[in-house]
Amino acid sequence: MSDDDLVWMSPYEYGDTVLYKSSSCVDSLVITEKHIYNDYEYLASEIGQTEFNGTAVIYGKMCHYGDSLNILLLTQKTDGVTLETHIRFSQRSYTKFWQDEVDHLDSRRVNGVVYNDLACIDSVDLEWSRIMRPYNIKSMIWSKSKGLIQYEYLPTDSTQGDVYTYYKKLPYKPK
Repeated sequence: MSDDDLVWMSPYEYGDTVLYKSSSCVDSLVITEKHIYNDYEYLASEIGQTEFNGTAVIYGKMCHYGDSLNILLLTQKTDGVTLETHIRFSQRSYTKFWQDEVDHLDSRRVNGVVYNDLACIDSVDLEWSRIMRPYNIKSMIWSKSKGLIQYEYLPTDSTQGDVYTYYKKLPYKPK
């Protein structure tokens, strides 16, 4: 994977906490793991995978109304050209998009800040889990350089479809 490909992984490090605010609540995302496997071309070729070019993954836990939701960002290059990025939010909604199919990343103002490197993912891009559960995601905005900027939950019988926007990041500081 190139340095430009790895920018998708740059916003977060192990132990970081990221806060998101809605009009009524604050969610917190804690980064629990980050792995970059970019040097396995020899190993891949030894097992017959001639098109493997690297992969990187970030795992996190989102605290939302007392529920702990799993977050996954996986980026991989499999043929030397195509960069696949998969975002899994709570294993309840799932999306993937291919960098080479995106004509350009979107620009948008979110909370007064202009971002020029956004993947805006909505119901057209999302592949829903087969069982509708609370906290399914209606849409999300992911910045290539800043990470998850905004997400909106689908309304359920008991909740509104709240929009959560990036508030601040608390970098991990080992003791």
